[in-house]
Amino acid sequence: MDWLIPRLLIAAVTALVVGFIGALLAQSPVMGALAGLAAGFGAIAIRDTLRGYRLIEWLRGSLDAPAPRDAGLWGELGYRIERAVRSREQSAERER
Repeated sequence: MDWLIPRLLIAAVTALVVGFIGALLAQSPVMGALAGLAAGFGAIAIRDTLRGYRLIEWLRGSLDAPAPRDAGLWGELGYRIERAVRSREQSAERER
């Protein structure tokens, strides 16, 4: 669970920075800040979706290649799945 705190901090900092930029650029600071916050969270959601999609594509394949090496949640999930698959393959090989 080492990925949770950095993930939340990155989301908060991104939202605040983009919200601040939106407030500076817009005619209405409140609407600009809200638009900036939405854009910041949208960018984070897109990045997260792309990382998840890469893992799903790896899972749909032959699993011969290493799992995608991402940081945080998706990297940890990919690593653990890959380790379980390799362990099962080794068990099956030993039984043969």
